[in-house]
Amino acid sequence: MIFLALVSAERSMAQGCSDAGICTFHGLKADNEHTKLLNTFRAGVNNGKGDNEINIWSTYFEYHREFSKEFGAGARFNYLSESGSSLDNSGFSDILINLDYSPVPEVDIVAGVKIPLNDANEKFDSLDVGLPMGYQTSLGTFDLLLGIGYTYKGLKLGAGYQQPLNQNKNTYLSTDFPPGAPFGQFQSTNEFERSADLMLRAAYEIPVSKQFFVTPGLLPILHLGNDKYTDSSGAVLEIDGSSGLTLNANLILEYRINPNNAVVFGGSAPLVTRDSRPDGMGRKYLFNLDYKIMF
Repeated sequence: MIFLALVSAERSMAQGCSDAGICTFHGLKADNEHTKLLNTFRAGVNNGKGDNEINIWSTYFEYHREFSKEFGAGARFNYLSESGSSLDNSGFSDILINLDYSPVPEVDIVAGVKIPLNDANEKFDSLDVGLPMGYQTSLGTFDLLLGIGYTYKGLKLGAGYQQPLNQNKNTYLSTDFPPGAPFGQFQSTNEFERSADLMLRAAYEIPVSKQFFVTPGLLPILHLGNDKYTDSSGAVLEIDGSSGLTLNANLILEYRINPNNAVVFGGSAPLVTRDSRPDGMGRKYLFNLDYKIMF
């Protein structure tokens, strides 16, 4: 789970989908395009503002190889940094590996996995308790990702499904802190159990010139069930309001320097949000800048 803010959203939160994985899968992205070139390399950075004013930076590198007109494969490598409330954490996040099949040029059928590079249980330096999920660099889960994308002229449609196959090792409990303490205001996520996501995408690419393209779009993300955590007594509790719809408005600006190189800028802002985002995926805004090389 990247674009230019379309609405004023200081009190709303968008789901940080690029952190989750499915929104940035090759074949499902809004700037996805079919070319006769075999290799695509992307490097980029994005910035967002999370819950409790956490400032989040992500750096990523992605490579995709077309083995034939029908089959391709690729990988994406993420690094995340978070800071706020006199606390910061950074580290390697996840590796996403994808396979894609195009029975016809307009259709991409994709499947892959998200491999966590940590178990989402980075801890406070002076306490034997895990950081809140908003300060973890990964969701800490091994996920299955499936999707289908359709591109016809400027129209770009996509649907994706992301299913955690295990759960992380987070140990954060807000009750470990006294009332009013700076780090006691987060949702408890001890032994966090995260539900699946269903993503849809609709976007339309508008050519402004031979080199400059504008792509507005909508990105609904449906969290299919309430997440859960285990409290200090050992009881497993549902987190009310953590299921439901997040609807993001997106805009991508792409400048194609030549057939082999492009600069892509974008951002996202929410129109509809979930009441609770215990996974740390909430964003007030998300901006992205990357460079794309095809050869």
